[in-house]
Amino acid sequence: MRNSKIILVGYSGHGLVVAEALLLSGKIIVGYTELNEKKSNPLDLTYIGNEIEFIATPFFDKHSYIIGIGDNTKREVLTNELGTEGLINAIHPSALISQFTQLGLGVFISARVVLNANVSIGDGVICNTGAIIEHDCNLGKFCHIGPGCILGGGVNIGERTLIGLGARILPNVNIGNDVVIGAGSTVTKDLPDGTTAYTDIKFKIK
Repeated sequence: MRNSKIILVGYSGHGLVVAEALLLSGKIIVGYTELNEKKSNPLDLTYIGNEIEFIATPFFDKHSYIIGIGDNTKREVLTNELGTEGLINAIHPSALISQFTQLGLGVFISARVVLNANVSIGDGVICNTGAIIEHDCNLGKFCHIGPGCILGGGVNIGERTLIGLGARILPNVNIGNDVVIGAGSTVTKDLPDGTTAYTDIKFKIK
């Protein structure tokens, strides 16, 4: 039986944001894992080593954990290696989440995110700062919704897809797996798996 104390897997920029959300929610972080100890440690967390070395150890087995890594594929690989037992969600206390929202495991919901009614969030999803996910959206496993994004009602996002910061997805649009949407883009139609799409805005500085 795992206790409520948490191991943070990954402690770079995104990991720091996840850690702060956990602490603001009253959670206890016993330490972080990285390949090497971080020189910058603003939250003064304890370094406990490389996560791969802890998979079969009693220390890892008795604690909960969350992955604080922004790369979608790496997050998926680590989740598969570490398993879902003990995997928790990190939710910033300022997030607004409908009681009718369904959350998977290993989900991170950042500050001031809005998740409206009948939204489904898959395992390992990141909803970053200030994102708005409207009613009836479905977010596939290990996708990343960037800061300030807005998803209209009924949008479907595939697995490992990255929606760049400030992007807008119109209602009822379907976006496939492993898609990359550029920052500030507006998506008006369905996109198949593996697409890279962005709005190219050219301007001159006077």
